[in-house]
Amino acid sequence: MWAYHAIAHPLDRLRAHALKRASPWIIPFVRNRDLRVTASVCLLVLCALLGSMTLPFWQLALGPVVLGIPHVIGDIRYLVVQRGLHRRLGFWLAVVAPFAVSVWSQHPGWGMAGVLGAVVTTRGSLRRKLLALTVVLGLVGLAMTWERLFLYAFIHLHNVIGIAIWWCWRPRPHRWQAISLGLIALGSLLLLFGGGEFAVQWLGTSDWHASGLGPKEFAAMLVPFSSSPLAIRFVMLFAFLQSIHYMVWIRFVPEDARAQATPRTFRRSLNRLRADLGWLLDLAVIGLVVLIGWAMVDIEMARHRYLQLIFFHGFLELAVCAILFVEYTPQCIRGSKRSS
Repeated sequence: MWAYHAIAHPLDRLRAHALKRASPWIIPFVRNRDLRVTASVCLLVLCALLGSMTLPFWQLALGPVVLGIPHVIGDIRYLVVQRGLHRRLGFWLAVVAPFAVSVWSQHPGWGMAGVLGAVVTTRGSLRRKLLALTVVLGLVGLAMTWERLFLYAFIHLHNVIGIAIWWCWRPRPHRWQAISLGLIALGSLLLLFGGGEFAVQWLGTSDWHASGLGPKEFAAMLVPFSSSPLAIRFVMLFAFLQSIHYMVWIRFVPEDARAQATPRTFRRSLNRLRADLGWLLDLAVIGLVVLIGWAMVDIEMARHRYLQLIFFHGFLELAVCAILFVEYTPQCIRGSKRSS
């Protein structure tokens, strides 16, 4: 744990110094979580949009390498550990086991089997459970019948699922908080209707990409069924929404899930993170270091192996959504109050 504290100490000192210098105008953001979260979301959305309009292919290449593992850890922490799902035997047998097979097989049918297992083993309203079973069985049928089409659609939609989970995490008492969602929607429409292509042509950045991870490669990975001009727009849109999806689990949900409305020190946050995840945190740090080192040698293969390894995580979000629908619909979907 001393290694984490060694990292947190200078960060806490730097933040304290910055807050002291900016205290006259930053105090409202420190005291008001709604204002702070909305402002930070808007700022990060604008940064993601700028990246998607200028260097989308580097954004797609480096995003999974640098932010992928931290965002999966956030997934597991807030959706599984803080809800106590890891203490349910049925969750391991009916959800985790199919997800493990999905990592090996890379077939969406196994991922949806895990979602189905989540609905079957959850406890809650029988009426909601039957409704969830009907929807999930339909999705299982689609995944088994049209494997590739289902997988491509899910790859794109899972970014939106993460954003929806964050927005529903706790009540939003102020209408102006919807500014963040509106900015995401406007950015998406701008990219979908060609704004990103215009920016790339204007700045001349179309050739700025890693070897083997350029426009043709990403178009083939993400939208092989579309024509070239439209495919690039969808690639840029995916880069934008994927970046926001990462921030959902690294920044947005941690802010909203914290019981304390004001920010905590990095040291206290790391202590809480270690208490929640234990050895999994150490494993994630080692994995992140290895992945970044691998990417320095072969970024294409490092990114590919990472995506294979976390094949399950989009289905995990869908599985927990199904559990929440059956068990917690009348309430907001916050987990444990001891979050940091």
